Amino acid sequence: MGRTTWVLAVLVAALGAVALWVHSRDPLSPARARRPLDVDVEAVTGLEIEGPHGRIALRRGADGWTVEAPFRYKADLYKVAGLVAYLASVRTEQPLVRGETPPEALARAGLSSPDSARFTLVLGARTVCGVVGRPPRIGDQAFMAVEGRRGIVALAARAAAVLFEPPDAFRDPRALPLELPDLIAVALETEGRRIALEQRAPDHWVLVEPAHGPVLPAARERLWRALERLRAVRWLGAVPDPARLGLDPPRRRLHAVASLEEGTREETLWLGESTDGATVVARRAAMDAVFTVDREPVEALFALGPEELRDQVVVRIRPGALAAVEVQAPGRTAVAYAWDGAEWRRPDGTAVPDSEAEALGRLLGMLANYRLERFSEASPEDGAPGLRPPALVLRFRFHGRRGTETVAVGREAEGWIRLRRDEESIAAAIPADVAGPALEPFLR
Repeated sequence: MGRTTWVLAVLVAALGAVALWVHSRDPLSPARARRPLDVDVEAVTGLEIEGPHGRIALRRGADGWTVEAPFRYKADLYKVAGLVAYLASVRTEQPLVRGETPPEALARAGLSSPDSARFTLVLGARTVCGVVGRPPRIGDQAFMAVEGRRGIVALAARAAAVLFEPPDAFRDPRALPLELPDLIAVALETEGRRIALEQRAPDHWVLVEPAHGPVLPAARERLWRALERLRAVRWLGAVPDPARLGLDPPRRRLHAVASLEEGTREETLWLGESTDGATVVARRAAMDAVFTVDREPVEALFALGPEELRDQVVVRIRPGALAAVEVQAPGRTAVAYAWDGAEWRRPDGTAVPDSEAEALGRLLGMLANYRLERFSEASPEDGAPGLRPPALVLRFRFHGRRGTETVAVGREAEGWIRLRRDEESIAAAIPADVAGPALEPFLR
């Protein structure tokens, strides 16, 4: 290699080193301008906005985002998380202004106007600040400058417009910010009455207060529809006298528990008076913001009593859900039946005789279809008329459910046969002329 070639090689290497140094010193060089904020969205723990509506402070905790100022309330997760993700990852191929940003360029971009919005992303002890110009009425771009970095970059006007919204726009509009499929417990409390439901298996809910028993699926759907309609209508902020509105103490309470990946989460909604006949004032426990919700779903929720919620058949058997049945009379060996999808079989795999299978079918049909009547208190210790001891005990095992469901069947008393499901504090009855023929083959 000649001397000239060596000199050229050295010059190229030197120029390359200078270019790399300049590139590293310019925070908005084309490569780095693709992420002007250059932050990890997962590291963001807070967002503060100073705009036309004053200061709005949001914080991210274990259960999501919360509006901390001007009032404390659960934030709209999708709006806040979407805004933070956009700001943290916004990309631009080339800054509109490179190098030092002259004041006139800031003015043209609306970044020095009183109508601009300033934001601060909080990343633990570190903060990243920027200013965004108000998006134009016509057009699809707004402009942003990042503190400590040179240049002006373009943003989508629709995303930038979120920074100019009032505090109420950042609140979660749901009165109870939980997803219905995640719920595992719900309680409705009013003066002198508490109704509580719990999930025992997927799509299987039971009433645990004031009386035990499976929840009627149609009634649960009514409850869920009312919960879904509980949304904030108007924000009232902090009120000086919550007792005057029936919120201290609350007239009614709605408590819900959800199962999430990170564990369980509980939310309580306090419900007070109706000041206009169409809405009810409400407030979430541990939050200071008062708002109104439509009165209709509130009344629909609290109109559901134990009688409307409780399933009024002895056992609900869905096609393909029943796995096995066991029938036991006092002093006798239990007789077990297993359903293989086509016919009843003994535990050893032998087929059940047709006459016995037909009798079992009639018994199951009666239990699953006839509505119970004459409900009365009957604790497991005290029993009920005809249930001391029971004439027959039936045990049901279902696919996808843990354990078994037990039904105690009583003897005939005054033309009725009483039944009680396991863990229930009430018994009910079916007319003897309906239940007796179906039960008789198993009492012989």
